[in-house]
Amino acid sequence: MTIRILLLEDSNTDAQLVEVELRRAGLDFIESGLRALIRRVLEKQGYTVLEASNAETASLLAREHAGRIDLLLADVVLPGASGRAVANELLVQRADLKLLFMSGYTEDAIARRGVLAPNTPFINKPFSADALAAKVREVLENNSRSST
Repeated sequence: MTIRILLLEDSNTDAQLVEVELRRAGLDFIESGLRALIRRVLEKQGYTVLEASNAETASLLAREHAGRIDLLLADVVLPGASGRAVANELLVQRADLKLLFMSGYTEDAIARRGVLAPNTPFINKPFSADALAAKVREVLENNSRSST
């Protein structure tokens, strides 16, 4: 079974910190940019990744992709949109889509500002390759749909 993940991340943030964490985990990346690093980690875990650099591209990919998309992995803060707004739009098209958000802001700061609903799947940047893989697996194995 192929698991497809739509990765939406503003690659201008935290790339160097995450690259250090990933190298510590034994992965050596030449590519620059956080999105490319995350894609490599997920592909190494056997996932198929559809990659988008902005909300508009993510929406277009979701509309045009004929197959299933199992998970949206989105940055909370994006240029011109929020990850939550993109998720809400995609859930209209794909009601069974699971969600995982990431941010350099702490989970507590995100919750206090009401950016995400309580108990929304979240991973704090920087993260290790192992932490990302475990969180993605946890979200995919959870039978309930993520809330936003």
